[in-house]
Amino acid sequence: VRSWQIPTNAFTNYDSTSSAMTPQIAQPVSHLDEVTSICVSRDNSLVFTVSRDAHLFIWSLLSTKNDDYDMDTDMPKTKMSKQPFHIIQSIKAHEETILGMALVRSDAQHHCLVTGSVDKKIKIWTVTNNKNEDKCSIKRLKTDTTISGPVSFVAGQYDMPYFVVGENQSFDSLTFHLYSSSSLERLKTYKTATCHWPLSSFLTLNENNHCILTIGSTSHELCSYDLSLVHSTDSKLFASYTSKIEYRTSVPSEWITSIESLDNKQIFYLGTTNGNLFSTSNLFSDIQTWNRSRISSKPRAITGLCSINNEFIFTSGHDNVIRVQYRNDHSKLMNTNDNDSSVHEDIDDILGQYPVPAPITQMRAWKQSNNGIFGVVAGDTLGNLYLIQCQQEINNLRLLNICLQSTLIRVQTQLIEYLPVNIHDEIKRNQTKQKLVLLRQTDDHSRRIIHSQQISFLQLINNFKNLLDFNQEKVPNKEIPIAKNEKQIDILHEMFNELNTIIHTEHNDRICQLYITLAEASSSVVDAREILDQTIHAHGIITQRKIKRTIFYICIGFTFISIFTFIIIISIRMH
Repeated sequence: VRSWQIPTNAFTNYDSTSSAMTPQIAQPVSHLDEVTSICVSRDNSLVFTVSRDAHLFIWSLLSTKNDDYDMDTDMPKTKMSKQPFHIIQSIKAHEETILGMALVRSDAQHHCLVTGSVDKKIKIWTVTNNKNEDKCSIKRLKTDTTISGPVSFVAGQYDMPYFVVGENQSFDSLTFHLYSSSSLERLKTYKTATCHWPLSSFLTLNENNHCILTIGSTSHELCSYDLSLVHSTDSKLFASYTSKIEYRTSVPSEWITSIESLDNKQIFYLGTTNGNLFSTSNLFSDIQTWNRSRISSKPRAITGLCSINNEFIFTSGHDNVIRVQYRNDHSKLMNTNDNDSSVHEDIDDILGQYPVPAPITQMRAWKQSNNGIFGVVAGDTLGNLYLIQCQQEINNLRLLNICLQSTLIRVQTQLIEYLPVNIHDEIKRNQTKQKLVLLRQTDDHSRRIIHSQQISFLQLINNFKNLLDFNQEKVPNKEIPIAKNEKQIDILHEMFNELNTIIHTEHNDRICQLYITLAEASSSVVDAREILDQTIHAHGIITQRKIKRTIFYICIGFTFISIFTFIIIISIRMH
């Protein structure tokens, strides 16, 4: 169900004496059907979206960090630029549903887009934008056609040498067309029977600088193709080079619906239809060696997956929630995902959750380098677009606790590595466990600080209420918006309750854990000092014994030599 607002100037050139009216076409504000693909320009100033409504929209990505000026310009805000995310250009790109789009070139003012549709057409567009005027122009460069099937996906990035357009003549047969990102010409056509209908795709470069296309499809396999080898191999020899061109990883009972890479494409994240989130450093390894986690209790598909600064992970899908969490991959998890092992829960790592009214179909990350603001753009099955802005303002105490905790754990680990073996005996392990239990039960200094903080919040609420009551008694004749003030009090009360909850749950736990880790590290240092003193003392005793033994042997040797010499002298004199 959609509601529409009819503007007062919906008709122009209206004359009461005449029945002639010229309708004014309103600018679109969103897609009318499912968003099928999203791209973000290299400078993070534009967002390109396509939908099943066959339209291509270009959005201006602006921030509202400064209330008086836009994000990327020094111009004051006008009536048209107050929206941080608005359409600056739209075009009906195809006659039928658009299922794929890729941004294959992107610089300061010129961008090159590729779109593919169910109408079996592949169109290449050039976009020229002017930031100062908040406008852009779209021009179609060329149009290609598929062999006989609709375009099912388009995979490409502005930093890759190739882009790929997929064609499905049937549900279980995929043919993809290889294009050059520089010349925009079709190079080769490759048909594979191993990959079915594609659900996700990703381009990356391997250690040999070969361009690799990875596709998650309905065949329960993660299929990868060496595009550089496809380009350099004659089409007649594809059958004999299949084992070198194609790589497959079996994913039983699940479909890969989203793929993202981190650490310069050294670590990969994969979302599935069952709501599982996998992380691995090798896409071609057995899935049993991948690390698995779950971000939601509902087994819903993860269709949106992207990262920011290799630190934050944004996930979304058919559970109608966009989540942001700290990165938690195989370098931190020790779960090998055996059949008997449980799925690791990442609830503690989730920083925020944003409910949306419909399942998310696409999501892309963006970051502004000039102001530190970052976020994601997501589209759903209804055609709505969501802009989520975040600003990395980490609490100093929390950051300090995390850094200290990590440092102490690292120091403790290094101390244990250099300690003698007898430090790990059962008696000292039990003593350490007992100390930790006592520390956890101790009402430490951090809890007393938090208790005082809670009292100050409640006192502030009471002072605010008393001030309001005093003002009402002092000026009884004036009309005071009581409802508005009470609403402000309720809002402040909710804010204070949230702060109390955060302090009690998160900061309290982290500070307690910090004290426990610090005490454990201090205990390890004391034990290390004792053992080191004992070792030095033992080493001194052993050294003294060695010196005495050496002197004794020297004396015996000298005595033996003296006796032997004396015997020889006596023998000579007797002769």
